[in-house]
Amino acid sequence: GNTISVIANGNVELDNSTLVRTSKPDGTVTFPLTVARAATGTFMLQFQPETASAKIVLTTAPFKVRNAITSISSADGEWGTVEIKKFGELVDVPRLPTFSVATTTGKTLQQMHASGTAIRLRLKLKGVSTKQTRVKQVLEKKKKEAIASVKEKAKKKMEAMK
Repeated sequence: GNTISVIANGNVELDNSTLVRTSKPDGTVTFPLTVARAATGTFMLQFQPETASAKIVLTTAPFKVRNAITSISSADGEWGTVEIKKFGELVDVPRLPTFSVATTTGKTLQQMHASGTAIRLRLKLKGVSTKQTRVKQVLEKKKKEAIASVKEKAKKKMEAMK
C-alpha cells in the first residue's frame, strides 16, 4: 500500500501516534485521528497524496471543536521553588499540586468527564538546576558591576576634561 500522513495548522496539535498509516491492498486507509489540543473553532480535514504537485482529493464537511476549559491555574497561588535532589531523573514531586479549572459552562472536570467529555491533562514541570540559577545570578551581578564601573570611570574622565 501507499502511506498517508496528516499535518495540522498551528491551532491544532494532533496525537503523533495517529499521524501516519499504510493503506490496505484495496486502497482504503482507516485510522483514528486524535486531536491532542485544539483551540475552539471550526475545522475541516483535507486529504491529498504525498506526491509532487499533488492536489487535495477530499475535504470533509466543517466540524466544530469546543474547548470548554478557559484556564487552569494553581489553586494555592504560585509554587515558588520546588527542589529536587537529582536533576534530570524521574522523581516524585515533593508536594501535592492542586489546580483551579475554569470552564465556559461552570462544570467541574469530574462533571464534564461524567457527561462523556474526553479529558486528558498532562502536568509538565520545567526548570533548571539551582546550580545553573546561582551561576546565572552571579554572572548577572558581575555584568552589572562591570557596567557600573565603566560608567563611573567614564564620568570621572569627563569631569577631568572640564
